[in-house]
Amino acid sequence: MMNFANMLYIDPSTVSVLAVSIGSIAIAVGTTFVIWWRKAKKKVSKTLHIDENAHKEVEDELVINEEVEENK
Repeated sequence: MMNFANMLYIDPSTVSVLAVSIGSIAIAVGTTFVIWWRKAKKKVSKTLHIDENAHKEVEDELVINEEVEENK
């Protein structure tokens, strides 16, 4: 006959696999939500003609030219 305590035993490796699975599912759901949110936000902004960069200050491009003299 099977003891009730033996039926409740959970192997540590099983708990590890379960924890990793739950974590992976949480990350996948979060990533899917963020991607969906960005696509929806972009679509709404495009529909309502909202420019995200309208009030941002843009600086001129800084170009640095350094000439190295070679002594022969």
